[in-house]
Amino acid sequence: MQKLLLILIALLISATSLALPVAWSKYKDGTRGGKMIRDASSNVYFVTSQPTGTGRRYTIEKFNAAGVRLWENSVAENGTLGLQFDIKQLAITPTGLYVLVQVREGGGTGTANQSWIRRHSLDTGGWVGGFGSFYEAWESIDLNDAEIAIHGRDTLTGNAMVYIASLDLSSWDEFDLGSCEAAGEVKMDPSGFTYVVTTHFNKLKLSKCLRSSGVIYQVDLDSANHFSEDGLRLEIDYLTNRAYVLMRGAFGPSDIDIMLYYVNLATGAQLSIQPVSSTVNSEWEAQLTLLPNAGVIASAVVTSLDQTRIVRRDPTGALVWSTTVAVPFSNEPHCHALGPDGSFHIASYFHNSPSLIHRLHSGTGASLGQFTTGFFSGRPRQFVLDAAGNIYANYDLVNGAIVARLQPAQLSFSANNLPGGAAAHGVITLSEPATANQVWTVASSNASLVGVPSTATVTAGNSSVNFPLTIGSVAAITSVSVNVRYGGFISQQVLTLVPSLAQSVTIIPQVVIGGIGTTGTVTLNGVAPAGGRLVNLSSNKTSVATVPASVTVAAGNTTANFPITTFGVNANQGVVITATTGSLSRTAFFAVNAPALTTISVNPATLKGGVTGSLTLNISGAAPLGGFSIVLFSGAPGIVFLPAAASVTAGLTSRTISVPTAAVTATTAVTIFATRSGIYRTTTLTVTP
Repeated sequence: MQKLLLILIALLISATSLALPVAWSKYKDGTRGGKMIRDASSNVYFVTSQPTGTGRRYTIEKFNAAGVRLWENSVAENGTLGLQFDIKQLAITPTGLYVLVQVREGGGTGTANQSWIRRHSLDTGGWVGGFGSFYEAWESIDLNDAEIAIHGRDTLTGNAMVYIASLDLSSWDEFDLGSCEAAGEVKMDPSGFTYVVTTHFNKLKLSKCLRSSGVIYQVDLDSANHFSEDGLRLEIDYLTNRAYVLMRGAFGPSDIDIMLYYVNLATGAQLSIQPVSSTVNSEWEAQLTLLPNAGVIASAVVTSLDQTRIVRRDPTGALVWSTTVAVPFSNEPHCHALGPDGSFHIASYFHNSPSLIHRLHSGTGASLGQFTTGFFSGRPRQFVLDAAGNIYANYDLVNGAIVARLQPAQLSFSANNLPGGAAAHGVITLSEPATANQVWTVASSNASLVGVPSTATVTAGNSSVNFPLTIGSVAAITSVSVNVRYGGFISQQVLTLVPSLAQSVTIIPQVVIGGIGTTGTVTLNGVAPAGGRLVNLSSNKTSVATVPASVTVAAGNTTANFPITTFGVNANQGVVITATTGSLSRTAFFAVNAPALTTISVNPATLKGGVTGSLTLNISGAAPLGGFSIVLFSGAPGIVFLPAAASVTAGLTSRTISVPTAAVTATTAVTIFATRSGIYRTTTLTVTP
């Protein structure tokens, strides 16, 4: 075993690639399909399953940023070798780790027998909640601050299923999306809208759900030039109102293309379909990375050319750049990640060689170098970078799985939020002492405000070096990036020069009925100066919600509240509120919902035939522009006379109409019905002789 581990972490330096040092790596022998995820404190959770042994078992290990194992916990159930756990996906909140597993036959490679979503404690790994379903193959999860969504396929009915659950997994709603050939991915936005892509008989389907409302839309996505379309990846960007769906489709008997759908997130309308790689050769493996508010980067392996094609497209579908990187032994897994400096990384698989990482400029696609990792025959499964440039990678190896931190250094400052002329210095810290002198290149994004030396050297035997920072004065809060580079790698941090700027905007409550106000709160990243800090406000839909032009955070404070006025709407609307200080803006999203019919009543409840009464219709919020029409009908139209409909006037919450009656020979109880948008309300009017 010791010999095997030495081989796994050996570094092979080629003539064209720099070797990437391994800060730490954790190998799990005899496992497969490992998954990792990081929390806000840079702790790593590594989940693996073992396809050998008795029964079903998966293991969770927690490592801190230095690679120290904090705990290990195994989850086992009674069973046989024929039923094994297949780890599908992980998600995390500040209080819980969510593990999505399938129980599969044939040692974990056969038909799905059942699926589970389980929540584990971040402190101990203990199982603290969950639920499952037999004969369902759950494939994907996503969450926001309030709910978690689970998507998969019922193996008995062949239908796509979505579960939207509370974060403690104690309650959930289930939605059947109809027959599908294969489950895809699920994504949630901050307001709880859930989006699912599935494969449905030679075309794709995009579905949108909300726990309180059910399925909002289901739309077909189809390329007329392709058949046997498979949905590979889904990304959503509510800032640009876009859904991006990566599709693999057959163009001919020997030609498989990777295409990218552009979809209107609100309506599901298919806007366009753009190629990722549509050569005469076949493409198979593909990946998608979202650039929030700026489009996507997509890639596809061109199997016959031993290369991966990478494209960046903006939110309109326009091509920003396109490039290729050489990937021998193609048609193998690869992963994407964005660096803290905006660079783009792609990790590829090489048989019997160290896996390779290509680094590109995300703005231009230009190559920034390539690096080997030292993991021989490693199939990359997950690949992320943190704010300091550390690379966390998860690979499947020949006889097990490995998780590693691939960058051995971190940049920090002796102080932050600095006024002009303040004394401060930067620190480069290695995880292990340097074996030879390391000359790091140091750069500032604004040398007139933050001056730095051109280099800083970590001498042999030491693990850190300090370098001076010269701080200039500013009239408004300014962020300056400082980065250090060694061997092609970058560690970057932002130095903030005061005064303060808007840090965040929150809205509580986040969902209101039109006509009912809510409250926004703007928070600065520091205290307001003397005289206060003016924050400009705006709404992207002033016909739905308005805010004051500005709000002032009082001197010495960090927050200020402002009112949000909403208006009646015919359909649920999403609104973005923007707070701006200087050149920095922060946004918050909230929902303004259409009113609903709540109650109806008659006055008086009993009257003599021939006398006119009144009917009052009440709705849950203000009626929208043009009014809020409600359908009416009488249970005895010959006795109680009603119009076909009545409309609540715009801005009002109720409407009262006259109800004529006819003479009767016997006391008669007549039911009055009112309906709107599938909601029915009734009341009874008693007519006497």
